[in-house]
Amino acid sequence: MSESEFEKEAAKADVREAKAKAKALRPWFKKKRFILPIVFVTLIALSQASKDGKESTGKSSSETSQEDSYLSYPVSGTASLWDYTTKADLKAQITPQKCSQAKHNLVSSHDFKTIKKRLNYLKKVESGTARRALSFINSTGWASPIEESKYSGISESYRSGIASSYDTWLGKVFSAYKSKGKTLNPDDQDMYISDWESNVADSVIWYCKLHTAETEKVEAVVSDFNSTLDSVQTMSENVPWYPDGYNEWSDDSNLAWKWVHGRNCNLGDTCWHVQVLSNYGCESLYAEINIMDYAGNQIDYTNDLTSTVYPNSPVILEFSTYNSDASSGRLSQLTCN
Repeated sequence: MSESEFEKEAAKADVREAKAKAKALRPWFKKKRFILPIVFVTLIALSQASKDGKESTGKSSSETSQEDSYLSYPVSGTASLWDYTTKADLKAQITPQKCSQAKHNLVSSHDFKTIKKRLNYLKKVESGTARRALSFINSTGWASPIEESKYSGISESYRSGIASSYDTWLGKVFSAYKSKGKTLNPDDQDMYISDWESNVADSVIWYCKLHTAETEKVEAVVSDFNSTLDSVQTMSENVPWYPDGYNEWSDDSNLAWKWVHGRNCNLGDTCWHVQVLSNYGCESLYAEINIMDYAGNQIDYTNDLTSTVYPNSPVILEFSTYNSDASSGRLSQLTCN
């Protein structure tokens, strides 16, 4: 971030300072983070009010000017340590290198487009056959789940990671705090540190332009990608034993069949041909079809029989008739013995 850009950001921070101060003036009991016992909090408030009253009478103009240089934006709550964090601190600490580090786990626009493109392709595979899903899984290098944490948004763990990279800064703030004669009750120290770290995370997110809305969009796409891929993988694990184009016989999963067109009739004026596969083989195979007229009425039937069907070896059955009213046939029985 250049000098001029930072000054613009600092100016915006001043505008938000007033809002932050107004928020800080809300009654303590309206702030969710104050969960200390009522009596203890009341004693702290009375003690602080008394101390502020004594100190306010002895401030010089230089001290007032110095205090004006401290930031109160963004302030999420108790500002005891954040009051000793200056605009100069932010400029020195939130460097382009630090912003780059903060953005490291946030997805780039190029990655986002790639994930969306792959998701669209996955959707097409999901709408196809199980065999296509298997072929896709076996031949596609990127057909593996995306680590969602790699593209996480501004989560609490992500915010904690940002704050932890400024531990050295926190030490300097403690020194500044103590140099003013301030002390922290050991029982309150964790609360004040947590509050300071929250403000640091807010500042980094704001100054480094880490956009929550964009990361949430990426999280949704990554989640959809993984769930769709899981569906495709499940499909690929349920590929039927017979090739595409066959139909599993409803009464016997060992049999699959399909119509065969364009063959000549060995007998009869009209005939139909069916190709049958047996997964485990049959000693004999018997089949019947119902013969329908042009109006769709069943007017007759015909059958065929063959012996010794080997596993996964296709067999052609012919169903013929001399009935002049025959129009179509409907497979009605398929039995493997």
